[in-house]
Amino acid sequence: MSIVVRVTLLRATYHGLARDERVQWPPDPVRLLGALKSGVHALDGSPSSATAHSALNRLVEASPPTIRTPRHVRLEHPDTYTDRTGLPLRLSSKYEEQPARLLTLAPFGMDSSNRVTKRRDGVALAGHVLDFEIDVDMPPNEVSALDAAARHIPYFGRSEDAAMVEVQQQARETTDDDLVAWYPSDDPDGNSRGWQPNTLEWMDENYLRVFSDDPVVSSLPSLPPTGYVRPLTYSTDAPLAIQPAATALIVLPLRVSTDQYRTPRLLGRLHEHKLMPSGWKPLPLTASFHQNSDGRLVGLGFYPSDDADTTEPPAQWLPKLHEKLSGDQAQQRQLASLLPETWTGPARRWTSTTPLRGFPQLMILEDALRREAEQRFGLDVEIIEASTHARTRREHRWANSTYTDGFGLWWVTLEFTQPLTGPLQLGASTKHGFGAFLPKTQGGQS
Repeated sequence: MSIVVRVTLLRATYHGLARDERVQWPPDPVRLLGALKSGVHALDGSPSSATAHSALNRLVEASPPTIRTPRHVRLEHPDTYTDRTGLPLRLSSKYEEQPARLLTLAPFGMDSSNRVTKRRDGVALAGHVLDFEIDVDMPPNEVSALDAAARHIPYFGRSEDAAMVEVQQQARETTDDDLVAWYPSDDPDGNSRGWQPNTLEWMDENYLRVFSDDPVVSSLPSLPPTGYVRPLTYSTDAPLAIQPAATALIVLPLRVSTDQYRTPRLLGRLHEHKLMPSGWKPLPLTASFHQNSDGRLVGLGFYPSDDADTTEPPAQWLPKLHEKLSGDQAQQRQLASLLPETWTGPARRWTSTTPLRGFPQLMILEDALRREAEQRFGLDVEIIEASTHARTRREHRWANSTYTDGFGLWWVTLEFTQPLTGPLQLGASTKHGFGAFLPKTQGGQS
């Protein structure tokens, strides 16, 4: 059995922001839970109050909802400013003889040193209706009580997003355009917050820390959501029944670690000695797994290219390459960077470990990466962070002057719409070691 929470936005726009202050689309489940909880509190003192609270407790035990929304487009409204604190008009005895001072516009101005950014971004929608489909067994009396509470919700998102909310036991046909289905998946780096059994406890505690009459309690800082919400990612791709297997990755440690910018020269020597098998690509294995890693090259990985005929390496190739790179004196260190699973994921978010070569303009770079991701993996990708300078001691600058294509060096963090299995290299000159990526997974790289 399932219930549907239907949100009808009166203006067909939405302005709710995520934690990173970007517009959040689709709205996350915790935002819906907070709205329902405010409606339930509006019933306090009524006969259905206890039943509505029971419905909320039952709701947070359920799995995250599937969300159906109209098609959307970003409004791209620029930010405005607002006063950080009020600036009262100071009056004193020496101004009593200057009544004109009271007629100025000074109280309505904005001091540039006393302003903060006010986000105005949002999305425009092709329809008005959002449906949250929740798989939960809920008695009819609790559904009715929750519906009564939902009708007390004045807006959904920000205060300009006036809305009507209702709860039904099954979806009804909508007169709006066809809705887009968004499916949840667990993701430690996800930007959506899903509920879990202790989410209501977190909301109650933060409410007390703001509105409590006890000054000791009201002076406490608000509790962060970590541990009280379930990090999710919503995608329009239906969840896969079976995750694709990771591509085979053969790992060969180096005798001694070296600076990662020497990678192209090392790979060039392998080509000179004809030690690179046809249809296989090299992946620089750098010490980049931990926050304090130095990014040195500790090994090379080899994996089949996208158009390889076989995933089995030539029998005579591996011993020769092992002798050239590792030999009997190879350091037998237990480095996470020398484990194949470190580089294969699956994960949605990936961070570059060697510089990516691409067009030296961010919008064109992002478009090129989207085209490459769509062509190779059938997925959309978004740049989360991008810099033309090394951001941490794990990232090293490589020589780029020998190339004549005009591409620059980038260090980027990408996010795909679905978990992707590696190894992953993107951009130009990957055969020289550029554009290697490390999956960012729970408990992994930070």
